[in-house]
Amino acid sequence: AFDFSEVHRQEGSFLFVERPQCPPLPVCLAGDALMEPFWPEGLGIARGFLSAWDAVSTLQLWFKTTDQLVCTTHSDEAYRILKSVTAKSRDSMLKPDTEWQVDPSTR
Repeated sequence: AFDFSEVHRQEGSFLFVERPQCPPLPVCLAGDALMEPFWPEGLGIARGFLSAWDAVSTLQLWFKTTDQLVCTTHSDEAYRILKSVTAKSRDSMLKPDTEWQVDPSTR
């Protein structure tokens, strides 16, 4: 039996690992590493794909700008929206999946 009394989520989906004399290393969390799946709503695979696309979008922005604040803000906003997607809100929050691209604004 699965225990759904608690759902675990990371505080953020994107961070930087910094070491002396090295450039910052961006680290993205996606899928089950980011949000524990909640099987009763059937959103595990959808959140997994969406969080992977969010990670790719943030990394694209990082390689384009190398601006940590811009990338963190971008990632935080995408994660905020992802956390609010539920089985009941999915259709009203997300655009038709035929329009989805890596950029979170297309979803």
